[in-house]
Amino acid sequence: MMRGQSINLAASGGRSIEAHLHVPGSGGGPGLILLQDAADNDRDLSELGDLYAEEGYAVLRPKGFGIAQGTEDLAAAVAALRSRPECTGKVGALGFGLGGKLAYLAAAEAGVDCAISYYGSTPNSGSISSHASAVRWPSIWPGTIRRSRPVPRRGCNKA
Repeated sequence: MMRGQSINLAASGGRSIEAHLHVPGSGGGPGLILLQDAADNDRDLSELGDLYAEEGYAVLRPKGFGIAQGTEDLAAAVAALRSRPECTGKVGALGFGLGGKLAYLAAAEAGVDCAISYYGSTPNSGSISSHASAVRWPSIWPGTIRRSRPVPRRGCNKA
C-alpha cells in the first residue's frame, strides 16, 4: 500500500513550494521529480505519481507551477527529495511539455542523475540550447510522439 503526504519545500527568495510526496509501500526507493505541463490537471498527475510509487519510486510532485524560478527551484526540489528518508538512491526528473523543458534544465543545472522530457523543448530550441553542454548523458528527442502517458515497467526501478 502506498502512502503520501503534502509537504512544503523551501524555495528561492524565501518562498515555499507546495508539493505532494508519493511513497511506495516499501517505504522508500529511488527519487523522481514529476513536472507537469500547462494542460495537465492535478488529478492526472496525482494518478501518475501513484503509478510510479507503485513501481517503487519516491515521487515528489510540485503542485501547479510551483517551480516558478526555474533551476533554483528545481535544485531546491532535488535537494529536498534527496534529504528525505524515503529517497534511497538516485534522483531523476520526468516532465511533460513545459515540465519536459524543466526536466531538461534539471539535467543541466539541478544535479539530477537522469531526466526524461516528453513533449518538451528540444535542446537546440531558444533559451534551452545554452544548457545543452552541461547535460552529462546522451539524450533522445523524438520528433513526433503519440500523446499518451508512459506506464512504468516492472523491474525498472533499480537506480
